[in-house]
Amino acid sequence: TDRQLEAVVVRDQRVAVLAPLLALLLAFGFLVGLPQAATAEDGGFSPPDLKEASSARALKLGKALKELKAVLFGAYWCPYSDAERQALGRGVFEPVPRRAWDKEGLVRYIECDERGSGAEPELCRAAG
Repeated sequence: TDRQLEAVVVRDQRVAVLAPLLALLLAFGFLVGLPQAATAEDGGFSPPDLKEASSARALKLGKALKELKAVLFGAYWCPYSDAERQALGRGVFEPVPRRAWDKEGLVRYIECDERGSGAEPELCRAAG
């Protein structure tokens, strides 16, 4: 019928508009999430740098997670683990300079990919 044909045309027009936009967003996300160059120290890849300082809310959550001895298992190339790191910020994952004895931030990040810098794949396998 004409109504069904009209619905198909409208749907196809939406797809024609959305498909290039989706492709652009995916390409941008892929480019932003590319791993950094290998480091000279251990030859591994590093996750993207943390862009923002932690909010007061993220620091409060980070302190609670530290009490629980929580860790974040991730991979340098994984957009999900990077999203978690970015959401919590530098204050949660990076060590505090004035506390030299504390070599980690509030939440420990464990690199699971063997190609990653400081990788600990055996811990990842043991954690499941």
